[in-house]
Amino acid sequence: MKIASWNVNSLRVRLPHVLKWLDSVRPDVLAMQETKLTDKDFPRDAFKELGYHVACAGQPTYNGVAIVSRDEPTDIVTALPDFEDPQKRVLGARIGGVYVLDLYVPNGQSPDSDKYRYKLDWLAQLDLWLKALLREHPGLVVLGDFNIAPEDRDVHDPAAWVGQVLVSEPAGILEAAGTRPARQLPPASRGRGLVQLVGLPGCRLPPQPGPAHRPHPAVGAPGGTLRLGLDRPGAAGLGAPLRPYPRTGGTHPAL
Repeated sequence: MKIASWNVNSLRVRLPHVLKWLDSVRPDVLAMQETKLTDKDFPRDAFKELGYHVACAGQPTYNGVAIVSRDEPTDIVTALPDFEDPQKRVLGARIGGVYVLDLYVPNGQSPDSDKYRYKLDWLAQLDLWLKALLREHPGLVVLGDFNIAPEDRDVHDPAAWVGQVLVSEPAGILEAAGTRPARQLPPASRGRGLVQLVGLPGCRLPPQPGPAHRPHPAVGAPGGTLRLGLDRPGAAGLGAPLRPYPRTGGTHPAL
């Protein structure tokens, strides 16, 4: 199964790129973040014409997640259980024998802000849910935009990020239920930027040459933001990485 992730940073703007890429690569599943569309406005027909089913959880202007898949999704979940939150950041669905969880984790703004407290509470609830999901769905894929840099190699300038929102403590989600981040660039590539990362059981993604995406606006240097997935021991692997897709205005898809 080919599973991809893409922070599209407004599907309304990026739709032609997404459709062209889907038609060319034909993944089984594409998880998107920052769609910035209500469910009513989601362009379902455009994806249907390419043979894809749609599950989405959106809102206007901000946030929003969506999964398009060649098999029809079932057991759809659109929010963290037992966590009251109007922001649309979570979408889970069973697809072709695996359970796909698409996340757009809160940024947190700054460690001394209410938004950071919200981020920590959000992650704590996610941690509990992930452990339950792993018991229920051995074939679990977690991917998306986590807004967390777990190690120094994940940012362009580690010293500049000490105590900042993407590298502050705690970041316990990455230890949840034995998961760990899967990277698409080797450690020696620090400073060239990170691409979105997607985790599957036992996968290790090969390097992709060249800058992967534009800098996060809060960083001012390549590689300040992290899009990742979680990797667990097991079986399965990934195909070849994608080449950077031109003129997206945001991150590039990762397969």
